[in-house]
Amino acid sequence: MDPLTGPLSFQQEDILRKMRHHPDSARGYDYCFLFRLGGAVDIDCLVLAIEDLLARHPEFRTSIVRRGGGHAQQVRAALGGCVEIAERPGVSEDSLVKELVEQRYGLDAVLGGSRLFRAAIHRTVHTYLSLTVNHLVYDGWSLMLLWRDLAELYAARVEGRPVGLPPVGATYLQFASAQRARWEKRTKPATEFLANTVKGYNDQVCWPASAEASLVHESDLGNHSFDVPTPLVEGIRDVARAVRISPFTVLLSATALAVSRVTGKTDLLLGTDTFNRDDSVRQTIGHFVNTRITRARIDPSGALAHAAAAVRQSWMEADDFADVFSEKVLADIGAPFPFMVNMPSLPSRLVGGEDRLRLLNAEAAPVPIPGRSSTWRDCYVTWLQREHAYTGVISHRRARVDADTAARLAEEVVSVLASPFG
Repeated sequence: MDPLTGPLSFQQEDILRKMRHHPDSARGYDYCFLFRLGGAVDIDCLVLAIEDLLARHPEFRTSIVRRGGGHAQQVRAALGGCVEIAERPGVSEDSLVKELVEQRYGLDAVLGGSRLFRAAIHRTVHTYLSLTVNHLVYDGWSLMLLWRDLAELYAARVEGRPVGLPPVGATYLQFASAQRARWEKRTKPATEFLANTVKGYNDQVCWPASAEASLVHESDLGNHSFDVPTPLVEGIRDVARAVRISPFTVLLSATALAVSRVTGKTDLLLGTDTFNRDDSVRQTIGHFVNTRITRARIDPSGALAHAAAAVRQSWMEADDFADVFSEKVLADIGAPFPFMVNMPSLPSRLVGGEDRLRLLNAEAAPVPIPGRSSTWRDCYVTWLQREHAYTGVISHRRARVDADTAARLAEEVVSVLASPFG
């Protein structure tokens, strides 16, 4: 069967654009998962389950190919033999991890038609399953579908029964085509809205000079994690109720206020990733994420509740364009890139997926894989929610924002949360 070829989504174009502009960070879009297998794992059934997974989700059979003067995505036919089985006697776990990290694709491999999803069984002293998937064909929602579907496909193979999974709706290839078909209708109002949002905005956020600038590579990444003290969590809820916003929007506002206090900048353009899925693609693997743009005019001496009220208005105004890929519009009008504040964690029960791989009557223990070591953004913040607790992660380009500044930003966030109403 001939492969299917269609346009890239705007999300995919954006990733490729970032990979071209920041080649040091390109391999960070190729993510590795490694599991140490144990218990009564049936390798033959696992291999068949992975082949079933690729048959169910064509996105895992996707490559980027040249078409005309640009690029397109191409979906290969579902065939067997897609799982490499490697006998690796004497290879240590650390060596295997290092190997997988070194084999991540850069821009040339991605644009050269390489497979964006790879699976392998490694037999060393232990047996391992590795999955490597490029961000061009997945997002956080997709991962929960991946773990759920692979677990069910494996269980169905082991038990010799029909698969109990909901049907997949539109494919990602169909989504990309539909996105382009409706773009002309949506682009004018979205462009007018975003142009008005960023009008008069000065994109320069002046961070204190980095003491690490001469000691590190230009794109070296640092991370600073901090927990919101338990007694302050109720204050987040109080502000959320008072201003009629979500707890995340309170954290977004607290982050903006803290950035303003550290840098002195009172006008901030904030970006927040949203899942951007309707029912037609709820079960579809792919990169659907949009960025929601918020303009926040901040009084550094003010209280969190006041900042949250200002953020709320801009946040609500952006709701009408939640389906529009804002980064394309911003690029088209030459607007600055926003300061990103995200909360990627989404309860798996809302997706109908799983937060990790679980295999029937077997063990699949995750093996830690080093994450990104470089970034092109000066600084961005990710919020993680576990039960009723919040953890912030400040990621920073060390040549621009050093560890002391990241720690100070964390302290300011906690200080803002400690006195939410002044």
